[in-house]
Amino acid sequence: MRILQQNDQLNSSFLMSGKIQTFTAEHLDKCANLYVEVFNGEPWNEQWTIETARLRLLEILRALLTVR
Repeated sequence: MRILQQNDQLNSSFLMSGKIQTFTAEHLDKCANLYVEVFNGEPWNEQWTIETARLRLLEILRALLTVR
């Protein structure tokens, strides 16, 4: 898998939904559920809960907001 460079164009075959959205607090619950599902499974086998995933994603969201 090659890493996308800044000048690469994204196409719908690259993105599952074909749509990019800005991560906001509205997405937090769905993203936390997905985070738990993904990282608690293979190959990571971590032990995230919905609450710890929400807190981690809030940290990321706050960091993104400070960059703007």
